[in-house]
Amino acid sequence: MQPKTIFEKNLDELKSNYLKNIILNHKITESLQVKNTNGFNLEYNGIFFHNEKSPLGEAQFIFNNMNNTPASIQIIYGIGLGYLFQYTAINSKGTVILYEPNLDILKTAFTLVDFSNELSKQNVYVAITKNALNEILRNHMGFENYPTLHCLPSYLKLFKEQIETDKKELSVLIGSIMLDSNYTKTRYYPVTRAIINNIPYLSHEIPLCNIQDCYKGQTAVVVSAGPTLYENIETLKKYQDNVVILCVGPAYRALVSAGIKPDFLCIIEDRNCIGQISGLDISEVNLIIEPATHNIFHKLKPKKTFLHISNNLPPNKIWADIAGLETKEYNSRGTVSYCALNSARILGCDTIILVGQDLGYLDNRLYSKDSAYGDLKLVFNETTKNYEVIAENMQRFAEAMSTNKEKQMMYAKQRLAQYNGKITTIKSISGDLIPTDVVYTTFAANISKFPKLYPGRKYINTSMKGALLDGFENIPLDKALEGSTPVKKKDFSDLTFDKKDEIITNLEKIKNSFAAAIAAINENQKLLSRFKTEYNRRKCLTKDMLATLKKIISNYTWLSINFSQKNPVFDFITKKEQMVFETFLSKSENIDLPAALRIAELQSKYLTEAIEKTASIQELINNDIELLKENLQ
Repeated sequence: MQPKTIFEKNLDELKSNYLKNIILNHKITESLQVKNTNGFNLEYNGIFFHNEKSPLGEAQFIFNNMNNTPASIQIIYGIGLGYLFQYTAINSKGTVILYEPNLDILKTAFTLVDFSNELSKQNVYVAITKNALNEILRNHMGFENYPTLHCLPSYLKLFKEQIETDKKELSVLIGSIMLDSNYTKTRYYPVTRAIINNIPYLSHEIPLCNIQDCYKGQTAVVVSAGPTLYENIETLKKYQDNVVILCVGPAYRALVSAGIKPDFLCIIEDRNCIGQISGLDISEVNLIIEPATHNIFHKLKPKKTFLHISNNLPPNKIWADIAGLETKEYNSRGTVSYCALNSARILGCDTIILVGQDLGYLDNRLYSKDSAYGDLKLVFNETTKNYEVIAENMQRFAEAMSTNKEKQMMYAKQRLAQYNGKITTIKSISGDLIPTDVVYTTFAANISKFPKLYPGRKYINTSMKGALLDGFENIPLDKALEGSTPVKKKDFSDLTFDKKDEIITNLEKIKNSFAAAIAAINENQKLLSRFKTEYNRRKCLTKDMLATLKKIISNYTWLSINFSQKNPVFDFITKKEQMVFETFLSKSENIDLPAALRIAELQSKYLTEAIEKTASIQELINNDIELLKENLQ
């Protein structure tokens, strides 16, 4: 039997069969020359990939400037002949991802250098496409491990434009993952609590899909609060009877001031932002909200309240399961504008027009001047030589942020700090770079994907100054609505939703299932007490302590994984403590005494929080059941 070639050994260790086949079947078209320049080097288009004097020294220098921890994620852009990749794979304590989109270079390196030991390691991955890189990052990123990208100086010379483009796309991807991770860590419990607290209202609010395609073939205008909204107000007023208007909360005041009555008002925030619409009449407007939208909005008396149960927010599954609802149509990406866009699709509109969706800071403004946050401006600080966001009237901005007089100024200052920590640039419709928020770049990417997800409609963007949105035609609003005819508006007053018996039954099941969690919590508290007693006696790590710790981790695994399938509410309300505990476990290479004490400390905090949160949620569920039963009588 013939020994395997270097190429075959490398392919055998790749974790993806799809990747193996792609590399195996690729035909090299570029000519790459191997030369010896104080070590083997690879020449490409007249440039050596590695330092001619010391290729290994170059790799060591780059690696030594990496933050090397068990939680780190190192993305090596480009393989060359593999010095940097190999050195990083051997020495990294965290995850290593080789990203090489050039298959000629990758296959040449795999043919010449044996990387089988490095590729066999569980923490080493290879990606040749952005989609593959996306998947790897989503599987390995948490809230404490931010990936960093490294490449050889030669790659910056050879592929500068491609790398700059890829770095921006990677920044958007990482931002999206970090947003999701941070939201999971900080918001799952309050969002879950909000949903449970809202159930007496949710029980009679109508799922938006119950009126699916009611405006089939009509034109929708989705109104956001960007600076160009003000420029389009008069045109929108002129044609308001010819379109279905879906307006986001911050833009509602501007429309009302202009005498425009939206058909639908979309508000998804789980914080109290009633200042967006305070003092304004909504009795003739249909309200679209989320299960977790702040309780104050569920108490309002609009024309009709509809639920958009976003499927990207896992806690929404709680309400969907309790009420026996499907969520597949409620595609959303966590922004109210996206919610309004998707709502227009659900309503059946075949032309969807965006107004005020600038996703950039235009004319030194963040929002339309007549909108709820119209006091925000972008100014250039001559001292720092940077752009910064200020509020022209800080008190008015604070009042729009919150009705809590004691904390509204604090919230306003925090929001300004958030804006100022995330200023970047984005490509505009004209091709220029305009200032924006780094989160807006993620929003723009998500909105640009919408026409691909739902083809067969006409998508128009009327912001002639804002961010370029792929898949949208760029047409001024007056041209887009020219020749339009009146739309017969629908009356939903007779619609009802009533599943109270089913909801009560499912709430009882959730409440009763908490008993198993409480039993496991009590068991781990006893084990922790035994662990602490043993430590206080011995002051060292004994076999009995390690055995107790192993049992604690085993019980925790059952609670956080197995039990969550029976009671997802418990999983969501303890998610923050789970992430902290599991992150520490993943970073612990060896369980010595300090690590064991830290595991015990984090598990103790997890159990304490689990008991308090479980009791709080059980109390809410009991209140829900009582209120629903009263309404049944």
